[in-house]
Amino acid sequence: LLCIAFDLAILAYYSNKFFYRFAYHDGALEALDNRKKILFLSTVRDVCQRYGLQYILTTIDSDLPRNGSGEVVEFADNEICLKLHDRDDSGKLFKKSF
Repeated sequence: LLCIAFDLAILAYYSNKFFYRFAYHDGALEALDNRKKILFLSTVRDVCQRYGLQYILTTIDSDLPRNGSGEVVEFADNEICLKLHDRDDSGKLFKKSF
């Protein structure tokens, strides 16, 4: 999380200059408590909206945050650009098995 916070701080600082406006992190939600996951996502949304940034996150189903009832906290449809799966080629990144 410190690396993610550092990346977002750099992007926020340079947001009014000619600089990158996105960050990508894989597995950012791994091994976090559900309350921390929800707070993390809320903070990232706030920072991205405030500074005009795009945050790209990849995660697996088992790492999605859950509420107090154990239900998965869903992302909004406009926050998901691609759902991958391994049932067939339609769920592959390039729609093709290699």
